[in-house]
Amino acid sequence: MRYKKYIYCAIAFVFVFGLRLHVDNQNLAQTKLPQESVKHIFEIKDDPQFKFFATKTIAVDENINKRVLVAGTGTASSTLSTFDVGDQFEAEGYFSDLGEYETYLKKEHIVGKFTIKKVTRISPNTNMLESFSTYFRARVTNGCARLSIESQGICEGLLIGEKSHISKVTYDKYKAAQLTHLLVASGANIVFILAFLSPVLKRLRLRPRFSLMCAIAIFYCILTRFEPSILRATIMVCVPSIGRIRGYRLNQSKIFISSIAVCLLIDPFLIYRVGFWLSTAATGGLYFLTPKVEKFIKSELVASTLAATLAVQPVLWVSFGFTWPFKWPVSVMAIAIAEPLSTVGFVCTFITSYLDPTNSISHLMSLLMNAGCWLLNLCAGVGQTEYASYFGLTTTITILTRFYLLFKKGKVDKARNRKRFIKYYQ
Repeated sequence: MRYKKYIYCAIAFVFVFGLRLHVDNQNLAQTKLPQESVKHIFEIKDDPQFKFFATKTIAVDENINKRVLVAGTGTASSTLSTFDVGDQFEAEGYFSDLGEYETYLKKEHIVGKFTIKKVTRISPNTNMLESFSTYFRARVTNGCARLSIESQGICEGLLIGEKSHISKVTYDKYKAAQLTHLLVASGANIVFILAFLSPVLKRLRLRPRFSLMCAIAIFYCILTRFEPSILRATIMVCVPSIGRIRGYRLNQSKIFISSIAVCLLIDPFLIYRVGFWLSTAATGGLYFLTPKVEKFIKSELVASTLAATLAVQPVLWVSFGFTWPFKWPVSVMAIAIAEPLSTVGFVCTFITSYLDPTNSISHLMSLLMNAGCWLLNLCAGVGQTEYASYFGLTTTITILTRFYLLFKKGKVDKARNRKRFIKYYQ
């Protein structure tokens, strides 16, 4: 009977998800972009980014009630760059289909591109939730601006997922070292924050403890503009927390599966997003592989990093081609730095944003953040060399050898115990 219940739930989910995905695809395909050049009212939904001599952002066109890519050059670009998320503006321009290198945006529910000729009216943001997010993001970016140019991009990327100040050289270095997950905010940040606050959380009663955990996860999700991996991590925190408050205790499998199901029902297009599946695979590795690896490796940090690295490999191979995952020891060192940097660093950047740059406390905190970002850069620099691959290969062979010897010893001990058992009863 229990399995029948799970089968019925799975069938119901597939039906609802398929129906939702079909409806969203139909709405996207049937949207007709206006051909005439008229005034349109937009609401900004993402931070404006300057790239290739133009400012671009994602906004909702209130005339057709769809998300579009808004772009402007010259004077329009300067005006667009001053907007915050939630601001509304009226503009003259024209619609066009997404370009060859912009079609991936359809999976983010974007129907077309609007090129601005002239901004005619501006209305400031009135949405309290978006104002809250903009305020805290501005505090963090102001604090990160006190750092060196290279450290600023790494700090913003690690803390809130802001990528505008990450240079191509830096990104390529982290990509070669297989550390690009540290340049974007991910679900691991929520885990880092909750682990950092665990001494406080453990002293609270059950209901306040899990309520605070939900509040922290939701706050960080709002701060990062509901990034797919952050949304999944938030749901994975909230589902078991609400269950514990209500008196239920969910096992890891139920938490993992239900969080994926809820995310896909909220936005079925997440099924096309590589970042979502990488985050999901990494979490699956942490949940299900880490306990098995810890039997052979006593360090929790090494075991969890190795488990997550192994779990994401199938997604990486399908999406980007096959690469040997031998650089995971560098990832262990980088995560050991990123964990305190993403928790203490969040507090430091927020405080320094209110202090005068010449203040000794501000200077000390900036030095600490610069040191942390420098160490991450050092790890990335080492990780992009061939020595990292050789070291990782050697470490992997050592661990596999240990697995084999322990497995063989277990079989021998089992055979000996079996012989003793038979001999005893004979």
